[in-house]
Formats: sequence, structure tokens, C-alpha cells
Amino acid sequence: MSKIRVIIISIILIIIGVICLIVYHLKSSSNSSILKTALVPHSITQIKVYGESSAKSNVKSKQKIQKDLYGNIVGRVIAEDTGKGISSVGLIVSSIPAGMETYDRYGIVTDRDGFYIKRLPAGNNYKVCVSRYSHLAKADLSKYILRIPSNCVDVEIPKYGGEVKAKDIVLKTGGSIRIRLFEADGKTLVDSDKVERILIKIPDYFGKDKDWIGSTQGMVTALYESDGTYLINGIPDTKRAELTAMVYGYAHVNVKNVGIKRNKTTGPIDIIIPTNDPTGIEGIITDKQTGKPISGATIVLDKYVPPEIMRKPAKDWPQKYHSYHNIGSALTDNQGRYFIKGIKPGAYTFFVMRLGYNVVDKGHVNGPIKIISNKKLIFNLTLSQSKEKFRFTTEYVKDPAAVIDSSCDNLANSISQAFNWAMEAFQSCLPGIYKDKLQTAVMNISCALAPPDSDNFAECGYFSGGDNIIIYTDTNGGFKCGTGLLLDTIYHETLHALNYGEADAYTCQYACLNTGCVSCAGSGLCSNVTPTSANRCVQWPTPSDQNGCNVCDAATLSKTNSCEDHNECTEDTCNKHKCSHKPKNCDDNNFCTIDSCDPTIGCKHDPIKCPDVACMNNLGCQNGGCQYSPIKCPPRRCAMGVCSAQTDPKTGKTSGSCQYSQNRCPDENEFVSVGAPFTTISFNEHAPVGVL
Repeated sequence: MSKIRVIIISIILIIIGVICLIVYHLKSSSNSSILKTALVPHSITQIKVYGESSAKSNVKSKQKIQKDLYGNIVGRVIAEDTGKGISSVGLIVSSIPAGMETYDRYGIVTDRDGFYIKRLPAGNNYKVCVSRYSHLAKADLSKYILRIPSNCVDVEIPKYGGEVKAKDIVLKTGGSIRIRLFEADGKTLVDSDKVERILIKIPDYFGKDKDWIGSTQGMVTALYESDGTYLINGIPDTKRAELTAMVYGYAHVNVKNVGIKRNKTTGPIDIIIPTNDPTGIEGIITDKQTGKPISGATIVLDKYVPPEIMRKPAKDWPQKYHSYHNIGSALTDNQGRYFIKGIKPGAYTFFVMRLGYNVVDKGHVNGPIKIISNKKLIFNLTLSQSKEKFRFTTEYVKDPAAVIDSSCDNLANSISQAFNWAMEAFQSCLPGIYKDKLQTAVMNISCALAPPDSDNFAECGYFSGGDNIIIYTDTNGGFKCGTGLLLDTIYHETLHALNYGEADAYTCQYACLNTGCVSCAGSGLCSNVTPTSANRCVQWPTPSDQNGCNVCDAATLSKTNSCEDHNECTEDTCNKHKCSHKPKNCDDNNFCTIDSCDPTIGCKHDPIKCPDVACMNNLGCQNGGCQYSPIKCPPRRCAMGVCSAQTDPKTGKTSGSCQYSQNRCPDENEFVSVGAPFTTISFNEHAPVGVL
């Protein structure tokens, strides 16, 4: 009997245990449903979830079993100013599970009431942070302070799973600032299409060397408004904000110690861009394979940091190198041109980036680029096409450069292009010279007014020693020989700068550019070139032909008179190797013209202006002299008028007036007195009197 009782009791206990387990699971399921309903009143399918785990790692079997369990993180994003949830806010959930070498990242977006839910592997710690740049998020978060600790929450999902309620993320509203960008005159607003962005940071906001930087790129981008100002929102309280205006083509301008308060607007702050400062760098970027210009390439100029400093941790760098990055930037136009002006003199490194091409780094390996005050450094580059279209490969390049003096402002663009072509000609035609002597060279190019006695050889420019080339200009500031000969001049004078004489310079100019003249003396450098006709042969400095005055015209490859002085008022002749310039006779044998000569247009024949004479009609110059006719006084009743000259004793001017005689009226016995009204004609009595 006792055994039966024990068996029955055991069965009852087993049944009670099973019932308890069933009730427990039903209750857990019910509570989970209630929690979901309370926190997320809409269907879970309305919660946008994107992204998958990026981690792939070998873990132990025990960890795999643990990872098979999941839990839910449920939370909400609330606006501080309204106390309500914010819809369509992007969040990033990240974790570093035990035993995994890389971290997982998951993206989620809040629903219309600001709630979010994410199912994740159990047994891990997670960090949930608001992200401005989620590609599915639509919320405008510009007025809220981002990238601060309160925008993130830490959540742990227990190893047995379940749901975890995360702490609410409350977004705080920040302050605002208005900014205006002006050109150097302080009046003209900078074209908004040229503005890359305006940035703000608060140094050491989170402690030493930990700045508030506002976004994933470390910057807050300003919004352009219809009144020409830029607006930056969502800034924490500070008295030490730093603004950086980044305009393509110019040095970036910094403004420090700007005060900003939450829920208030500072400004407008006016920033002047150095648009009138010529100091800087410019050039042309081309495709190495095709030779065509590359548009849309990004050029970034950084301060040069010596390798021995670069190898140290950033915290150990000297203070002067702390703000070394992104001093100026530019984009190439449709012709591949770029410029960055307003750069402070000093040493820099130079980067060129374009999708589909290798990144070019100039300065880190082969020494810095040196910017000189009031001069333009011409730096042209070719980019190699990348085999992997979506990966950058850095090339450390050596390329010749040119520093253009401010005296060449009117010709800078043309000189830049001509210098680029000249260096390409050296690279293809004389590769040994290019590699050994030119690849690291910097040519100094300046401009000067051509002397009036310059001949055809020297009038385009000359080599003045060292690495210096002078380009001759005319009185209007243009190139003396025309832009078509800039390439020839730079190429020719560069050979002189490399210690080659005239024979080599002329022969190689013809060989490599197919222009200019071959030296009759021959060339050791380009000995494979032989003169094809006497018209392309010239001997420096004595002309080769018999009369000694005809030389080769480098533009037309034909003979021209070297005695030409470019003065239209002289007749240029050559006699026994000597030039003479006889004044031109401009006499036209016409007494009614004044003959003169203008050096630019030649003879001039201006008509003579005949002077006025009292009591005479001026008929002008005719038949070899000035012609006049007597003035006839208008008739009056019972009187006769005659013009009479009179001189004013005060002014000395002589004028004429009609005087009338006293005649008896035959009908009415009336007389007219002298002194009736008359017309006065003034003239200079000392002027020459013409033929009457």
C-alpha cells in the first residue's frame, strides 16, 4: 500500500512540474508580447533593420552554442526640446564578442514614435549610437548636438537571451552660428559653387587632444542660405570654437576663439578669403596614357612634416606640426587646370586624387615642395590609370616644377601650359636628360619688358643664369613673340639652363618640337638631326647667308630680315652685315595736311585746321591753303552795313561787328543811327592768316 502511495505521489509531482513549466513558458511569452506592445505600439515589421554581421571568426564550440541564443534590445530616441520620440533616426549597434577578432556592426532606424528594436546574439555587450549618416535615416538632426557620449547607450544581452530595455537616448539642442565669406575686397561674396565646406571644431572638448568634431568625418558642414550666409547648427556651449572656411583654389582660412551658446545664434562672422594673393601653386593634371586633361581631380596641400617627426607618435610632435593637414585644396577644371592661392611661404606636400587613378604623393619621399612669397609654383602632373578602379595606390613621384614670378601674372596660365608641354617633350625626346637633370629641377620664370634693340634671337626671352629664365613682354604686358612661341622659348632656354649651347639648343628644338632652326654648326646632343634646307639653318651669333641679315623665322621656318626693328617709322636695310634704320619720309606733298609718323601704325596725314579771321567766312583748307570769303552784313532799312574788326584791350581778343552808315530815308525823311545790333565773331589775331 505504501509503495502504491509513493508511485501516485511521484506521478502527481511530475504532472505538477510539467504544468509549472508550461505555465512558465506561457507567462514568459505573454510578458514578452506585452513588453513589445508597450514599447513598440506598431508592428515590428515597421521597424527598418539593415546590415549584417561583418565579423567572420573561428570560435570554440561552446561559444557557438552560446551564439545560437538571441535577445532583443529595445529602446527609444527622444528630443530634449519636445520630450517626444524622433522618427527615422539612424542608429549603429556595434559589439566585440568574446573570442572574435573583428567587431560586428548593425544598422537600425527608429519608427514614427522614436522606438527601435534589434534582435542580436546573446551573451554580448553592445553600444547603440545615433548616426547622422545612416543611408536609411530621414530625420533632420542638424539642430542637435551629435558625437557626444549621451548619444550612445551601453547594453548587455544576457547569455540566456530575453529582451533588454535600453536607456533612452535624449538628443540635446545646440547653438548656431552664421558665417559670410567675402573675397579680398571685403565686399564681394564668394561664389557658393567654389565653397567646399565650412567646418567647426572645439579643441580639447573631451580632454587633451580630444576635440569635438561633429560628424563621422570630424567636421560639421554648413548649410547655405538664400541671403548668402552659411548656417552651422548643433554646436555645444563653448568660447573656443574654431572655424575653417574651405574654398576651392585658395588657402583655408581659420578663425579661432568664437563663442557659441546653446539655443542661441552667433554672428554673422565675416571671413575674408585671400583671392588677391598670388603666392601659391598651379598647374595641369593629365592622363599619363592618353595625354588628355583630367577634370574633377582633387588636389590637397599639406604642411611638410619631416620623416623623423612623422615616425613618432602624434602626441610627441612639436606644436608647429599639429595643424599640418589640408592647408588648401582645389579641383581641376575641364582643361585639367588647378590653382591654390594665398599659401604662406614654406615647405609642403602635395596629393592628387581621382577615382580610377593612382594617388600621387609629392613631397613625402622626394623632399617637399617649396612655396615662395609672391611667386606661383607651376607644378604639372600626369596620373597613371589604376588597375583596380575602386582602390587607391599611392605613387611617389618626381617631376620638374616652375616658379612663376608675379611679373608674369598676365601670362601665368599660358606659361604653365607651355612649361608642361616643354617638360613632356624632354621626357619623350631626351629621356636621359629629363631623368638625370630635370626630374627634380625647379625653374624660376619671370617676365620683363623687351629692350627696344632686341633682335629676333633674343627678343622672345633669355637664360639669365642658374635656373632662371626671362620671358620678354611687350608694352601691353603680353608675350613679345606671341603665345605660339612660348613653348619654343621655354624649351630653348631650359637647355641653356642645363649648360647646353646654342648649337644644341636650336638643333634639339627642331628635333623635339619640329619648330625653330637647326644650327649650321651641328649638334652633339641631337646629332641625328641634319638640316633639310638652308632656310632651317642658322649660325649663332653670325647669320649664315651671304648678306648677313637674313635669319630663320622659328614660327614659319623661313628666312626673315633680322634687321627688322618693329618700328613703322624706319626703313630697315642691311649692308655688309650691318643693319641701318633710315627714318621714313612721310611727306605727301599736300599743303593741307600735317605729316607725322607713329612707330606702331606708320605715317599719318592729319588735315590742317584753318584759324578763324574777323569779318571773314572760314572755308577751310583748299588748293594748297586756307580759304576765306568776306562776311556780308544783313541789310537794314535806310542803312548800309560794313563788318569792322575791334580788339578788346582787356583780353586782347579781336572780334568783328557790322557797322551801319546814316542814310536819309527817301520816303519818310527818317535817319538811322550808328550802333545798331551786330553779330560778333571772335578769333586769335596772332593766328596765321590764310589766302584771301
